[in-house]
Amino acid sequence: MNLDFKNDNKLRLIVLISLIILIVLIFVFILIRKKPEEKSKTLNEDEISEKVESITGAYNESDTSTFDKVEELVDLGPQVIDSQIKLLESDDIYDEWTALYVLSRVGFYEDQKTRNKIIEAVKKEFNNDNPHIRLMAASVAFICGNSEGTDILIEGLSNEDMLILTEPPMPICQYCSTTLSYYFDQGFGDPCGNDEIVKKWRDWWEKNKGFYTWDDEQKKYVI
Repeated sequence: MNLDFKNDNKLRLIVLISLIILIVLIFVFILIRKKPEEKSKTLNEDEISEKVESITGAYNESDTSTFDKVEELVDLGPQVIDSQIKLLESDDIYDEWTALYVLSRVGFYEDQKTRNKIIEAVKKEFNNDNPHIRLMAASVAFICGNSEGTDILIEGLSNEDMLILTEPPMPICQYCSTTLSYYFDQGFGDPCGNDEIVKKWRDWWEKNKGFYTWDDEQKKYVI
């Protein structure tokens, strides 16, 4: 009886494993057969302008979900870069936010020539009166391989205000700390409300800023 019971259990186990394998194979087959995503449609300059206006014109401060449509511009890829550089000239904070957000998402994996074009455009915002735009501009240049705005990021370590339109919501000090720590492979702890940590970052950058260069393969700064 015991032997039969064991054999029954083995049989059930074999059947169960076979069913699992079958389900996995069906799932893999479905994935393989899935139609690949189509490339972004190529738009002319007027169509891109209309797209930008329709998206930025629909923003509603009381409904932050309306800002999610900015992803439609990101999905258009490199063809929107020129329009976003032009949009940076706007005095509207949400236009500027849109341009910087899209440039950061689209420009990161572009070639160095394109990134340099973006860097030169956003550097003009390093003296922007709005701390959010100033910080975003420095961040875009930073992740594109230009560390001239690092002092702006370090300055942000002392700012506990919430960064505009971040999801999940994040204080500026945390955003700056995360960005600096990741791209420099360096960290001193949570700077929010901690002047000692901020000072460590300032002192470290003062001693090391002449030694770090952008490594395009690692997408980080290295010595």
